Amino acid sequence: MQSLRSARAAAGPRPFVASGTVAPRTGRLAQPRHVCEAASIQFIRGVDEPTVPDVSLRRARTGTSGQATFVFENPSIFQASSELGDITGLFMVDEEGTLSTTDVKAKFVNGKPQAIEARYSMRSQFEWDRFIRFMDRYAEANGMGFEKSAPQKVDPGGTHTSAGAEAMDRKTLGCGAVLGVAVCGATAAAAYGYDQFTKRYPVYKHQCELFREYEEAMMPPRERMEELEDDIVKQMQLGMDKAGASNILMLPTYVLKLPTGDERGACYAIDIGGTNFRVVYYKLSDKRGVIEEQVMKQVAIPKEVYTGTSTQLFDFLALQLADFIKEQEARHKVDAATAPAPVVGFCFSFAVEQQALDSGKLMCWTKGFNVDGVVGKDVVALLSDALTRAGKPCRVLALINDSVGVLTASCYFDHATEMGVILGTGTNACIVDKVSKMPKWRPKGVPGETRTAINTEWGCYGSALLPRVKEDLELDAASGPQQGRMLVEKLMSGLYMGDCARRLLLSFAQRADLFGGDIPNNLTVKDSFTTADMCEIESDTTLGRSRVASVLQQTLGLYPDHVNLETRYMIQAICRLVTRRSARVAAGLLVAVLRLQGWLDAPRRLVVAVDGGVFLKYANWRTFLDTYLREAFGARAKELVRLIQFKPTADGSSFGAAVLAAAAASS
Repeated sequence: MQSLRSARAAAGPRPFVASGTVAPRTGRLAQPRHVCEAASIQFIRGVDEPTVPDVSLRRARTGTSGQATFVFENPSIFQASSELGDITGLFMVDEEGTLSTTDVKAKFVNGKPQAIEARYSMRSQFEWDRFIRFMDRYAEANGMGFEKSAPQKVDPGGTHTSAGAEAMDRKTLGCGAVLGVAVCGATAAAAYGYDQFTKRYPVYKHQCELFREYEEAMMPPRERMEELEDDIVKQMQLGMDKAGASNILMLPTYVLKLPTGDERGACYAIDIGGTNFRVVYYKLSDKRGVIEEQVMKQVAIPKEVYTGTSTQLFDFLALQLADFIKEQEARHKVDAATAPAPVVGFCFSFAVEQQALDSGKLMCWTKGFNVDGVVGKDVVALLSDALTRAGKPCRVLALINDSVGVLTASCYFDHATEMGVILGTGTNACIVDKVSKMPKWRPKGVPGETRTAINTEWGCYGSALLPRVKEDLELDAASGPQQGRMLVEKLMSGLYMGDCARRLLLSFAQRADLFGGDIPNNLTVKDSFTTADMCEIESDTTLGRSRVASVLQQTLGLYPDHVNLETRYMIQAICRLVTRRSARVAAGLLVAVLRLQGWLDAPRRLVVAVDGGVFLKYANWRTFLDTYLREAFGARAKELVRLIQFKPTADGSSFGAAVLAAAAASS
């Protein structure tokens, strides 16, 4: 049997005896809270139990099931249950969610409750792995160590002490990195056998110690994140006060009337924000907030175009749009010779200095684009000229970026929308605030109380406060014309996360023999490991992490039998660390915006419209985002989180551009 008990944090790990008892750590019952910094146990939801239990683990011979037994001596819940309610079960809460059991019993002495015993059963490899991850976090948070159990016999029910658990019980292990090795090592030893595992144990221990180093740097304490949020708010305010005063640009969009759902008519959108772009046709119904018809075509932009010249890029876009419009006009039997020129909204998701709703100059390229002759030029004029050359002149009446488009598209359906966020290849946000809060932009004749859309360009933010490591510096140095720029985007966007994970894997291979002393050739090649690969590994819950092995074979050419179980777990943990940091930084940016808007002082229903593959396609990323928002909100988490609705708005940027163009055409 494997046991975990509380160790004194000040004195460090101390030896345990199997027959002895440890005085439980008790104290006043924690007040209800809804954020778990590491992991906690609760008997009433939202109320942490401060008493640390003795925990024993048993696992079936087959390794597919197990049971954990918790014993709480004099838990604080006995003194507080009368005011907080009845015990409803045992709840194990961490950043991944909640595990629970209702197999909870109280022990009485002389008619008074003295202890609580709870059992949690695991019926699959997945449930065992999930529990082990919780216990790793809980043990680290509470200074728990391992103790040796007395020799166990195989019981009639088929359960027994795993070889890995006994192997790890040979000596007392403290909390932190060594404890993580013991817990995950026990799992690996149970699968591979004690003899094989003990040969690899020193290497795996070193890998876990290295992992802890990176985790501390990439996931700093909450106090550091608060400093980061303070600086982001400061930079946003500076960006609103004066042009060029901040690396968060806070650009005016010239959108002074947000969509209401009353817009009407046919309109088109061209949407470019990455290496693919869309052309879309919309027919807005006479009914409020209803799209009667939508047709979309997506086109990949060749590399020689998005790294070529201005004429190459805009002629390519114009030809695709012109052909698409002709197809729709033929389908609807529109007489192009007599009909008004088509109305087009242009979603151009790069940093633009807006000069009017239908005019703006490109400030710089991002997202891998590097087209000559565009920076400093009016992109609407470039597109309009190209459409004329293509034989299909159009009225390009609205220029926006993807975050503005997502915001305005959601406003068409829900007036509570105050933020549009892109979390995909790149990242950005558009927020709603009063014109009076932007001293650098005071449009004539517009009341200060008028609400406008502000393009934050938060992806440009950079600061020494960002939780970066050596691999981030290397990634930045290899980013060509983007070196030294877009630093926060390089921590959290789909364009960069995969390569960051690759660089971390390479460091682990070089410093801790992650692949047994060999370094796969592809691991040294930039972009050989994508964010999609990272997501596939991070989300793997299969027995033996077979999907991890499959991705490694496809990307690095490693055969599954050359990657042992603990290595697969370590690779998954590294990928998850990149994911966790991305979500935590995103949570910090969101909280900074809410502070800037004054939302925390006057909470109200808030819709955050979101587009981008990281958010829409990566469920675990969304779970981590929720976790870190709750962490940031602290004691107010329950009150505030319920007011925020994250609304997936796929392709919203296209519709936002189109509906603004339609509004401009009718005004």
